[in-house]
Amino acid sequence: MLPKKHRINKVLFEEIFKKGKTFPFKYLSLRIASLSTPLETGFLRNPSALKESLSLTGSTPISLFAFVASQKVSKKSVIRNKLKKRARHIIKKLLPKIKSGLGAIIFFKSGSEKLTFHELGKVLQESLKKTKIL
Repeated sequence: MLPKKHRINKVLFEEIFKKGKTFPFKYLSLRIASLSTPLETGFLRNPSALKESLSLTGSTPISLFAFVASQKVSKKSVIRNKLKKRARHIIKKLLPKIKSGLGAIIFFKSGSEKLTFHELGKVLQESLKKTKIL
């Protein structure tokens, strides 16, 4: 499971969704925004929420992730949850290699539910490399 400090809260989700840049791929779509400057630029309506979620008490900023699998992917919640759980596990293993100070939302597309764990890992790694996060 991805540690809670690396997850995006509701306030950050809305801001990244609005301000982030989208990178579409075959099985998923990434929306990425930098979290290194939001305190100075007024990126958030609630800067204290960012401090709490990033735990910026003198330490370097960390990267945050959220995973979305809509009913277009599968009508069965078990399959959607399994897909998100697999992706969280893959991202957890990749955390040491991922650039810090980024917020990323991963939207799964239909067809991604048919991927095995290893195929999903390859797809995530390739997409993160193409977006220069990894």
